[in-house]
Amino acid sequence: MLVSDSNATAGDPADSRLQTEIYARADAEAKRRAIENAYEPLTPDALPDWTSDSSLLGWLDSLGR
Repeated sequence: MLVSDSNATAGDPADSRLQTEIYARADAEAKRRAIENAYEPLTPDALPDWTSDSSLLGWLDSLGR
């Protein structure tokens, strides 16, 4: 996608910078999507129920003392 200022003349440095910024943003967005699609999720969809783990609850309770 290329967006330019209608008042800019051909070869205008401001127009060139605007185009560069747009391409830079598009490249960053494409990079983010590629990274997200390249890796498996770090956590499973359903996390185990930790509220019934008495050992964990005891350890967490001891942190507040």
